[in-house]
Amino acid sequence: NTARTQNHSAKVCVEQLARELEELLVPISVEDVVSAISFVWSVSFNSGKLLNNDDLMRGAAIRPMAANVSENWPLVEEAATKVCGHARDRGLRFREQYQSVNALAYLWAWYFAALRWRQGRGLNELDKDSMDKSLAGILDLGMDRWLVCSQWAGVWASASAQSLGGYATRLASCAQALANKPDVSDVIADLKQHLESELKDLEQAAVNGLAAINADDRHQVRTYYTALWLWNRLEQNRWKKARLALREESRRQNHLDVDHIVACDLWQSKLDMLKTKPPTGVPVEKIDELVPIVNELGNCMLLEKNFNISKSNKPLKNFLENVHEFKLGELTVNEWATALALSMPQVDSANTPVAELRTLFNDRTQAIRSDLEQFVRGTKTRVDLELN
Repeated sequence: NTARTQNHSAKVCVEQLARELEELLVPISVEDVVSAISFVWSVSFNSGKLLNNDDLMRGAAIRPMAANVSENWPLVEEAATKVCGHARDRGLRFREQYQSVNALAYLWAWYFAALRWRQGRGLNELDKDSMDKSLAGILDLGMDRWLVCSQWAGVWASASAQSLGGYATRLASCAQALANKPDVSDVIADLKQHLESELKDLEQAAVNGLAAINADDRHQVRTYYTALWLWNRLEQNRWKKARLALREESRRQNHLDVDHIVACDLWQSKLDMLKTKPPTGVPVEKIDELVPIVNELGNCMLLEKNFNISKSNKPLKNFLENVHEFKLGELTVNEWATALALSMPQVDSANTPVAELRTLFNDRTQAIRSDLEQFVRGTKTRVDLELN
């Protein structure tokens, strides 16, 4: 019904929405936009029954969706842009902190259900504003965990269609129940409870998935990006120190990468020296097995891409002493290290024995994962947005 879409065809509408999403730092394909819209429609108009890829190619199957979507196009567009805009404002980037279009589509459908209820009630501007702010408040509490933890839990990676179908069915039931709610507070309470319930159900799987994140090769440490990005933001002193020394202050210009604390070349040189005089009863091949340990989570941090420690064979302390804030005495290396759960033998590692470093890597890995488990379970939240 082009009368409801400013006389624009479906193709024009979807392509325009894709451009809007790209401006909101969600660069997804037109096909992914259509798939996400299909999910929104399935939740609110098809009792949670999803269309498959073959359905999307058949006119008889897609015609009802086209009719419902065009009739409600302004709300579809609002739901998508509000959710993606909120993610952008929280510093969450598609293909950086989260990877799944399905996770986004779920939030679009959740938000769209609220907008449909709002439209049917003819709320005045003050009530609309109150509802918008309440929805934003729920996203503040749950969006980070939903986008990240559903990924760590692996719900989109395996049996995706089955997982998505379950989410669609449950959200459809919630959306249908909203029709009988008399006022905004009831709707907000239901939507909040539903999202919290879904987050609760994936907690343990997300904790298990987090524990399984590991890199055996120096070129695989990028897999720690989201974990470290979040961990930096879970404690005030840690965030202040990390952003000051490593220029993490800009959420919009985020050019960070994962790098090693004890450099790979420095670690290898330590292992080579160890081989020249192995500890009693330790064969040389056992020393070779220590090579991947340098890539543990506990030996990694986020650093600007222009900086690079891993290609050096110097201790981190040498690098830090040339960072502006340390040179001016605004921050000491020890203060910075303590805030990031680092001990000085790891930061100034030139003479630190391999066995001690191995223990330090492991201890810091456990400390990071412990904090992140609290994030998964909702008992630790980000502090960076309040401090910026």
